[in-house]
Amino acid sequence: MDHFPPVEDPALPPLEVPYLCERLPYDQKIFSGYPQRCGIDRDELKEKLSGRVAACEEEWAQIAEFLQSWLYMGLLHEFYHFMVRPWDENFFDQFARMNRSGRRIITTENLPAFASRWVEWNRAGPQDTRRLLYRSLQSCLATVATYLMLVPVGNLPEDIPPPPAFPQDLQDVLLSITILRASLLHILGQAYGNPDGLGIDTPHLLASPFVTQRLLRAKWCPRQICLLSTLLSPLDLLYAGQLRRYGTQQDHSFCAVRECLHSHVDETNYETRHTPHCGGCSMLSPDQGAIAACFTGGGFPLISLEAYRDTMGQVQQQLKVTSSKEGRPYVAFSHVWSDGLGNLRSNSLPTCQITRLAEALSSLSEQQLTSNDLIQMPRRIRLRVARWNQLYNGESQSPLFWIDTLCVPVQRQLKQKALRKLQETFSSAHQVVVLDEEIQETSWQTPIVENLMRIRMSKWMSRLWTLEEAILARNESLCFLFKDGVFALDESTKEARREVDSGHFLNRAMQLTTFEIFGRILEIKNIPGFDQITELRDLMATRSTTRKGDEALIVATILGLDTGILFDAPVGQRTERLLHMQRYWPYHMLFNNLSTRNTEPGYRWAPRSFLEKGVPSTMLGSEELPLDHHITGEQISPTLIQTEDGRLHTDGGLLIELPGFRIRATILPAGEDITRDNNIPSTYFTFFDIHSTTWYSVIYDPDTNLNQPWHAIRDISLRSQQSRFSILLPRDIPAHKHCNAVLVDVYGAENDNSVKYAGFLCNIMVICTPPLFPNPPQGAPVVPSLGIGLPASRTLCEEILSDMWEGREDLAGKMGREVEGEWVLQAVKRLRNMTFPVGKVEAEQRWCVG
Repeated sequence: MDHFPPVEDPALPPLEVPYLCERLPYDQKIFSGYPQRCGIDRDELKEKLSGRVAACEEEWAQIAEFLQSWLYMGLLHEFYHFMVRPWDENFFDQFARMNRSGRRIITTENLPAFASRWVEWNRAGPQDTRRLLYRSLQSCLATVATYLMLVPVGNLPEDIPPPPAFPQDLQDVLLSITILRASLLHILGQAYGNPDGLGIDTPHLLASPFVTQRLLRAKWCPRQICLLSTLLSPLDLLYAGQLRRYGTQQDHSFCAVRECLHSHVDETNYETRHTPHCGGCSMLSPDQGAIAACFTGGGFPLISLEAYRDTMGQVQQQLKVTSSKEGRPYVAFSHVWSDGLGNLRSNSLPTCQITRLAEALSSLSEQQLTSNDLIQMPRRIRLRVARWNQLYNGESQSPLFWIDTLCVPVQRQLKQKALRKLQETFSSAHQVVVLDEEIQETSWQTPIVENLMRIRMSKWMSRLWTLEEAILARNESLCFLFKDGVFALDESTKEARREVDSGHFLNRAMQLTTFEIFGRILEIKNIPGFDQITELRDLMATRSTTRKGDEALIVATILGLDTGILFDAPVGQRTERLLHMQRYWPYHMLFNNLSTRNTEPGYRWAPRSFLEKGVPSTMLGSEELPLDHHITGEQISPTLIQTEDGRLHTDGGLLIELPGFRIRATILPAGEDITRDNNIPSTYFTFFDIHSTTWYSVIYDPDTNLNQPWHAIRDISLRSQQSRFSILLPRDIPAHKHCNAVLVDVYGAENDNSVKYAGFLCNIMVICTPPLFPNPPQGAPVVPSLGIGLPASRTLCEEILSDMWEGREDLAGKMGREVEGEWVLQAVKRLRNMTFPVGKVEAEQRWCVG
């Protein structure tokens, strides 16, 4: 990890990976043949790494030695042996050094320099050579990934990967291979046209148990590990794990992957906190009549802390209320209630907390600085000082501030008015200052990327209300209160970009994801239409809120909708109301793999919660799906439709135009249970397009269809005995490509068939490929990724199936033409149970999916 950005006061000692391959140096021959040359049985190795076969201590030591020689040194050799001509026999020595105790360890200190040389050399090479090298390196990286993915992991974000039952040396070797592979992916991306050098990785690798166990040793919360492991690369996570955590040093040993006990607000037992050194003080509350008057006058309340003398001549403090209509600049504070600054019972806070807020405002003004001081300051500090000075504007008045605990009334009607004013409150604020317990114990005078990563890890980044406040704030106004000053996010992010861009690209690629999230938050206001909803769902996916009904209110506020309609609705109906308020929704919400969806008829296409993260919209279609490909989805109001029996029914749904397939069978197949590489049991079946004579394979994943198990969907077809099912696609599927799809139950149509009405059943994955079967005979073609094969004669299967669907079953005559007759006979019988014919649906067909 020597090539990582340096961290001040690291939380963990540096990772030292022993150099184990001195007795087994890499032989610099063909990468894929190294195990055979070393006498290693690949299958036996895979069984041991996956935990299915035990190994003794000596065997583990040999495995660690072999894997380091092959998957670490061999991978380095594959990248550099074309460039280093003639080959330097001491090349690998540059990736080893002695530690303080005299043990030889792996070092990546020279990796950035080699990376720069390699990228320049690669870009100068002939195009054909570069293309061949790219394919070769991708193959090597895929091989490395195959062995890393053998290590059992949990199902993030539901589980923490268990600690591997390996010796520490083997764990360190596998972690170092993970780091090297991720780094080389960045280098590959930089050389072949990705300007940020961001390599594409698999979610499975992001769930590396070696990375997550290191974070647990650094006292991270399991909930935070699970969330960030699905968003950040192993490099970013390891860098974050080096940062020492401050604040209350909370014990997360009892936290779960679904909930952090220290972030959750228990409304039954919630208590407002005093500052750490307060021995107990009185509560201060603004005048409730003055607050109500602010809303009556069309504004919202702002607070200032004022001193006065009581009748005894003693100096006392009070909260003064000023209406926003006066036009004075103010600061809006954004915070998480789990830090103790909330109050469920009244609009009051301890005097010590309010004094702390007022002192922070006063100290941040920097009024004593001379103009010469300002000129010598860095630009971002100069801007910050100028903004804070405007709060005073030469006046002797106390600065105004807004904080929800004091300014959002507890009384229901006034609270509703305050919530409808939130957009104006934060967009009009002179500064929006984030208060986070851990950040306030940290100095901001460290590298910018370190500050941004600390913000990325904060509790403030995990809550939904704070996301709303950040989005509503003006970009230049959002800043974070550190122990010794404020950190302006917009200007600091731009400066971080400049710093990173001027540094080495390998570090740049590692650090871009550190603050990529902040750019998305700052820019979402400028994104139009469907893209804004898509971006908002991605940003919400790692957030949480205590009250179930708050989610719809927050989404409505961000989208600029009237929250009054939602506030009056029952909590259980707010999502449906929101769906109707926002008339247009992105079509890909239909294809997102969500474990739970809305169960109300007419709304089953929609997620039950916007906080659940589905697949990215750019991954919904085949690999050739353009990023700007959008189809309009319109939420239609309940519509009267006439069914065949003449009865009237009311229904609603998502109105879209999509291609697909009409299933011609009356009963859906039972399918077969298969287990894929990631150990998820799935239902597998096939269908055959009788017009284009094209085979399609289908995978139904129960983990993404908790509302509808496959047997329940099949029961619908058994009861109806009608050909009424269709498969909807986001686009046509090219050969050997795949995409997410939707199975629907068609129950009606307009008289002219211009719109078909269908009920959402489940999500599936459709692959344009022939049917696959377990246990093929010797010599039959096999698909390695699934370990299953296909019949020798595809044409024969199509002939037999055609006979089946038309009532003819002359299997014996056709079997006589096959050498592998018995196996093909069994294969065809299985096809009968798992295959159905379909007809193509034109892309112009309009659907109302409910």
